[in-house]
Amino acid sequence: MQVKELGVIESFQYGYNRTAWSMVLMSSSLKMIFQGNVSKDEVGSVIMIGQMAGDAAQAGLSPFLLLMALISVNLAFINMLPIPGLDGGHIAVILIEVLMRRKLSVKARMRIQSVGMFILLSLMAFLLINDILRLF
Repeated sequence: MQVKELGVIESFQYGYNRTAWSMVLMSSSLKMIFQGNVSKDEVGSVIMIGQMAGDAAQAGLSPFLLLMALISVNLAFINMLPIPGLDGGHIAVILIEVLMRRKLSVKARMRIQSVGMFILLSLMAFLLINDILRLF
């Protein structure tokens, strides 16, 4: 890996470009997952992230920090998806209320949140089980 000294403005530009690249990477990865072009062995949860972090840490500080930055951008990207229970889901509900020109009932909001939490917990369980099975 080549190290290059950057000024303040160049550092911000580089950070912006890498963040944009990470967002594009996440978008294309999510698209591939939904199209069925990704094997279940290629996705993981905290166990896989821990293994990748360990490998990156052994490779050096720079690869480790790059992985942590990628994970951070990944979490921000996922959090903004319009899935109930995530920030993007809350924004989607607010937009729906604006379009309807009235607030949703508490019961409707609870149902939406329940569906979102079921989706998120199911995904987490699938990924965790997938990680555990990969270990054995």
